[in-house]
Parts: sequence; C-alpha cells; structure tokens
Amino acid sequence: MKNLSQFEELRRDQEALRYQFISTELDLAFTFVGISRSADDHERSERNLNHARRAVETAKKYLGETNLTASQRQELVEKLQKLEPLVPPDRQSSQAE
Repeated sequence: MKNLSQFEELRRDQEALRYQFISTELDLAFTFVGISRSADDHERSERNLNHARRAVETAKKYLGETNLTASQRQELVEKLQKLEPLVPPDRQSSQAE
C-alpha cells in the first residue's frame, strides 16, 4: 500500500511539473511576441515569431498528453486563446502545403 501512495505522489508531482512546463512555454511565447513586435528589422521580428510558434506548438503537444485539473486546463486554454491572434501561422509553411 505504501508503494501505491508513493506512486500517486510521484504521479501528482509529474502532472504539476507538466502544468508548470506548459504554462512557462506559453509565457515564453508571449515574451517572443513582444520582442518580435519591438524589433526594428523584419528578419529579427520573424525569427522571434518563429520562436513563439514553436513554444505554442510545444505547449499544445503536452497539453494534449496531460491529466490536468479542470481549472489548470482552463487557465492554459485561455492563454492559448490570447496567443492565437498574436501568433499568425507561418506563411512559408502554409505556402508549402
């Protein structure tokens, strides 16, 4: 029985770390969007938007693989919804498809 409770504790810790990781990725995306908007040259702006896109995609990937509480999931989904209009799809990738 002790092993089961230890396992449960480890599982909860793992889920807490995943939540923290996803939240940090989304915060990082917001940071890259801000840097992109303040950049003077197009190349730097686009590079930082690409970093934001990558952070969003990583967050989405792990969000789909976690067992979060409803409030945690809602918080992360709200962050994603705020990022959507700020991080347009990559024009080069969409043209290649």
